[in-house]
Amino acid sequence: MENTDRFTEGEYKMLLLPWAVHEKGGDSCFRPEDEYVGDCIELAERGLLEQRVNDESGDLVFRWTPQAELALDISDLTETARASAN
Repeated sequence: MENTDRFTEGEYKMLLLPWAVHEKGGDSCFRPEDEYVGDCIELAERGLLEQRVNDESGDLVFRWTPQAELALDISDLTETARASAN
């Protein structure tokens, strides 16, 4: 996950965890620490995380989205094209 200039440090951290879990085939649903809830909400508004309330605990939780996967694929293609051009 390059292109950290597109994300705040908190957003980047909150994308990294669910991405790693998703890549290993696990359930990417997580409850962020309080200091990162705002970052996760911002990412959810951008379509990169899904925001919902856990039915059992009532906690606000987030999950990796297909849009996040697509964004990473496009980012990888862009980086590869830039590297090839140089």
